[in-house]
Amino acid sequence: MLLAALESGVKLWWQFVRGFDSWEQFTAAFRSEFSSIDAKHRLKAELEQRTQHPEENLKEFIYAITTFYDHIGEEVSAAEKVQHLLRQMPPQLQDLAEGHAYNDLAELVKAA
Repeated sequence: MLLAALESGVKLWWQFVRGFDSWEQFTAAFRSEFSSIDAKHRLKAELEQRTQHPEENLKEFIYAITTFYDHIGEEVSAAEKVQHLLRQMPPQLQDLAEGHAYNDLAELVKAA
C-alpha cells in the first residue's frame, strides 16, 4: 500500500532501505534522507531560541520541544533533551524542578 503512494526518488529509496522496526525509525530515516540541511539548521536555531510562552502550560511546552526534536530527526539522548528543556523553562519552574532527576521528557510530562 505504501509503495503505491510513493513517487520517483522516494520510491527508490524505500525499495533500497526497507525493513523498519517502528514508525519512529522510519520517520527518522525519511527525514534524514529527504530534509534539507538548511531546514535542519533553521529548526535547530528555533529549538535553541524556543522558551515556554506565558500562556503555555508545561505539558504543551514539552510537546512542542518534542516536536522540534522529531522534525530535526537526529539522535539526541533523553538526558540531553531533559537538560535542554530545563534550561528553556521559566526560572520559577526551573526552581521547582531543581533537585529532581528526570530520565526523559515523559517523566517530566507526568510530573507537570
